[in-house]
Amino acid sequence: MREEVGLRIRVTEALRRDFVQTCKSRDTTAAQVLRAFMRSYVDEHGGVARQGQLYLDSRINSSGR
Repeated sequence: MREEVGLRIRVTEALRRDFVQTCKSRDTTAAQVLRAFMRSYVDEHGGVARQGQLYLDSRINSSGR
């Protein structure tokens, strides 16, 4: 089963309006564009966060906890 959660962000009314209008003009939804951006961002930059977590995990494991 796939669990989905929401993400609330604050933007100006003008930015939201322009973004939604641009998405519609490209025959897509704002949610689709944001999900694609999030996947791309994690693919490009997420390795650093995962490497950091691996480092923390190794520190905890090596300390005998």
